[in-house]
Amino acid sequence: MSRDIQLKERWQHLVNLLSNQFSQGEDLDLDAIIYLIGVQELGKLHQTYEKDEKLNLMHIAICR
Repeated sequence: MSRDIQLKERWQHLVNLLSNQFSQGEDLDLDAIIYLIGVQELGKLHQTYEKDEKLNLMHIAICR
């Protein structure tokens, strides 16, 4: 199996896991997954964020 196919299958598996846990059957897009990573990195899981704060969380996820 080529590396690209393997990577694509692993990515789809991750998307399915996160989508089942965080959305109602809808596949999460890349931005949503990056947002979740930012929330995890910040460590404040049970908080509501405004739009600017969500963008900052995405920035945290990408830069760390």
